[in-house]
Formats: sequence, structure tokens, C-alpha cells
Amino acid sequence: MNAELQERLFADLRTSGFYSEMMAIRACRAAGWECRGGFTYFDRDERTTRECDFEAVRKWRDLRTGNRVAARLLGQVKKSEKPWIVFVDRATHGFDDGLETLLHVTEEENRWKVGAALRQRSPVLDDGWTASGIHEAFKKPTDISRWYSAFVSVCKACETAYETNVENEAGLVAQLIKPVVVLDGLLMAAELGDDAELVLTETDHARFRFEYRSDRYDRAAYYLDLVTLTGLPRYLEGTADRMNIILRALHRNGVRR
Repeated sequence: MNAELQERLFADLRTSGFYSEMMAIRACRAAGWECRGGFTYFDRDERTTRECDFEAVRKWRDLRTGNRVAARLLGQVKKSEKPWIVFVDRATHGFDDGLETLLHVTEEENRWKVGAALRQRSPVLDDGWTASGIHEAFKKPTDISRWYSAFVSVCKACETAYETNVENEAGLVAQLIKPVVVLDGLLMAAELGDDAELVLTETDHARFRFEYRSDRYDRAAYYLDLVTLTGLPRYLEGTADRMNIILRALHRNGVRR
């Protein structure tokens, strides 16, 4: 293969987004997660199988108590030369990180303990805001929004993961399944200042209470995370911190497997 063709192929892979997917998977593995490209799920609306870009799984165990917890991330990766802008909403009432919508706790009496632990490392409480929508900068009005289809896809994938994997994970006290969209590009947060002037701030993440319902999907909402590719390692570290907090809380409360 000559050098010119090689450069053209490199450019094509980067433009197409496959390079971004490879980098996201690499970041997950570097952080100690088991990660594979492609997760096949059954789309109940379309009555067909589809695929999201990656699945990352990590488990933690308390050697003193034998308790085990796990986190499973289902992700889509989007590359964009144009910035994505999220709209900041600082009224976070009704958004409870302790009640993650795809959180499975084996024993019901442990649910409040797990929930209280999750609140100790809450991205929403730490940031003081959630995102209420997205604008893809410079997008033509006639162009299809890329973010919406990505959000729907990972939520449907998470439903499949929740239904097919939770009960098979013997010995887990708690399992958190998260829909994640990774953006290889610039992410901005927009809000109005005290003087009603528009304020734009670069960010590496945004948290959504995303609502998608149909005849075959009736969950009220999903807690979905939008993360930049450069911010993914920090996001994975934060998720690991939350899971370790759960283990410590279970230990303090005398929960043993």
C-alpha cells in the first residue's frame, strides 16, 4: 500500500467516526473496564435488531464482606466538526441521582442504602445543573438532529441490557446500567447571566433526564450522560468512585453476601 492511499484511508476513518469509536473503547479499557465494540439489541418499535457502538462493564468487590457491584455503560459515539450546545437548567428539583432509573438492587431493603450512597457522588449536585436540550451549531433546519437518534438508541440498548443481563449476574448486590453518548468534538453549555446576556462555557459533560416513550417503551425517563471523548477518562473515574461509595455504604450498614 502506497503512502498516499494510506493517508486517504486514515482520513476516511477519522471523518467517518470509526477512529472516534476506537478511541472511546481504548479509553474504557485503559480505565480498567471490559469493553467491546458493538452491542446488539432488539428494537421493539422497529421490530428488528440494531447495534450501539460499545458496551463497557466493570465490577467491584469488597473483600471483607463479599459484596459485589457492577456498572454497565451502553454507548454511542458521535464525531462532529461543529460544536454541540447544551442548555443549562439549574432547577434540578425532581432529579434524584439516588433513584437511577436503570439501577437493579437484589434486595429491596438495600435500595435506600444504595440510593443514599449514589447521592454522595452526584454529578448533578456537584455541577448544580442539568441539561434541558441540545442545539447542533450551524445545523441546517432541514438536517436531521444526530443527538436525538443517538439518545434513543442507547436508551433502547440499555433496556435490552437490563432485561437480559440483570438476573443472570448472580451474587451482585447492585448493578447500574447507564446510557452514554460520547461526543468527539466541542461541547458548550449555554445559559443566561444575571443581566440576561448569553453565557457560553466549554464543558466535557452534561447530564440529561431524557424522556422517550412509545407503545413498547413506557419507562418515564432515563438518566443519560453526554460526555466528550477527552472527558471520558474523568467520567469513568467518577463512575468508579460512585460504585466504591456503594460498597463502603453496604459495609457500614452490615450488608453481606
